[in-house]
Amino acid sequence: MTVDTSYINATVNKHSRPPGSPYKGRCWHETASQTGNPYSTLEWNLSSQAGSSYHYLIARDGTIFSYVDYDTYTAWHAGKAQWTVDNVTYTDVNAITIGIELDGPNDGTPCTNGQIDAAALLALALWEDLGINLSGHYDVTHKQVATPAGRKSDPLGATIVQILTRAHEFATMAQMDEPLDAWWRVIASDGANVREEPSTSSPVALDGAAVIPYGQTLQSDTVKIGDPVGADPIWLHHAAGIGFVHRSCVQRTG
Repeated sequence: MTVDTSYINATVNKHSRPPGSPYKGRCWHETASQTGNPYSTLEWNLSSQAGSSYHYLIARDGTIFSYVDYDTYTAWHAGKAQWTVDNVTYTDVNAITIGIELDGPNDGTPCTNGQIDAAALLALALWEDLGINLSGHYDVTHKQVATPAGRKSDPLGATIVQILTRAHEFATMAQMDEPLDAWWRVIASDGANVREEPSTSSPVALDGAAVIPYGQTLQSDTVKIGDPVGADPIWLHHAAGIGFVHRSCVQRTG
């Protein structure tokens, strides 16, 4: 999960929140930007003229921009809104939800796989940090909460079901303790490095000698979430116990 903090708390469109104030859920948005350039949205929401902000923006390439620190500030992402959850109706939806923007035109163009993966990993991180679980009960779209009804349509590029299904897949992968028993063929032209740990910064195993050439196969026994390559954090553990190979370097054969 790649997180860019270069814009953190730079916007004026936020206000302080009491320490320890609870969040009830995640509110999902889409920017309606036609450019595909996340920086245009980031820059626009710096000004008081915009009057809006968010905690996170997920770019088309899967980069997550941390925009407003949720521990310190309330982001202005929901506007006029109302949400009933756990039999309580809230009219200050900003105060109780983490606002997450998916960068996209909001015309039905699908979000990228990288965005869905990043959104799923972010949902997992917020579950761990804030206790917002992945049941779906505590996730809501801007369209669902905006008042009056019909005022907003976003997000049209992704659904909560898509995001949470992927989050559950990642969670399951991270917790696997049964043999995966899968075979993989190396598709990386320069071979696949077997790292000592699931990270690109970890040394190549066997004193740098553990490189599996293109076209050769390996067997994995488990998977693990580690340091992402792009937006993909999945690493395969070599069944021989040598180390970890990133999923982008291989293709499953059986």
